[in-house]
Amino acid sequence: MYARLNRFTGMEAEALAGSLEWFQSEGLPALRRSPSFLTIFFGVNLEEGTATALTCWSSQHAMSVNEATEGPMRTEALRRAGGSLSRGLVDTYEIVHTDSRPMDSDDTELHARVIRWEGLRPEAIRAAKEEFVDQELPTWIEDPDYRGMLLGANTTLGNTLLVCFWATEDLSDVEARERQTTRRITSARSGPFRPVMFDSYQVAMAPDLTPATATVTAPRGSGATASR
Repeated sequence: MYARLNRFTGMEAEALAGSLEWFQSEGLPALRRSPSFLTIFFGVNLEEGTATALTCWSSQHAMSVNEATEGPMRTEALRRAGGSLSRGLVDTYEIVHTDSRPMDSDDTELHARVIRWEGLRPEAIRAAKEEFVDQELPTWIEDPDYRGMLLGANTTLGNTLLVCFWATEDLSDVEARERQTTRRITSARSGPFRPVMFDSYQVAMAPDLTPATATVTAPRGSGATASR
């Protein structure tokens, strides 16, 4: 599975809410008409005027081809939200691990944390993925509010992405855990890197996640080998 991240800031709450309504009624059906489209995460933070969408596709080729549909949709959503491409980020990832937990009957809404790092070497991304999945994630799953996650990697650019879902609005403990995990996993292996995004969102559209894992593959010519 491959995913395109769309993250934009600096929008007015009312306009952003209207843009989300337009996307749900008109934009999303257009994406779903593609047989390669798998699922989507859409998170909004009306107070901060920030929105993030992660569209998921069956292959890297499908993700690339469907930019012809997603690009104009992005432009229109930003126009309606009063946003600008200059105040945002669009990049792509291979989704290398997903996990999901059943929703409880009293879950009224989900909240998400979106974390993105830059400047990690391919071997550091692979090692961090293995340590997170094998050692850190099991402790996260024990939290009664945990509902799922997806982990993405772009070894060509050295970027990684973590989206984690929680059935609670109070994410202070989650934020502390994330930062502690980041320091523990990356400091010893990666050298200098930049944690450039630690965002909180209310989940407007939750992805349909089938638990899965994939190899983190180094870019061609790097001389590194892939591992699980």
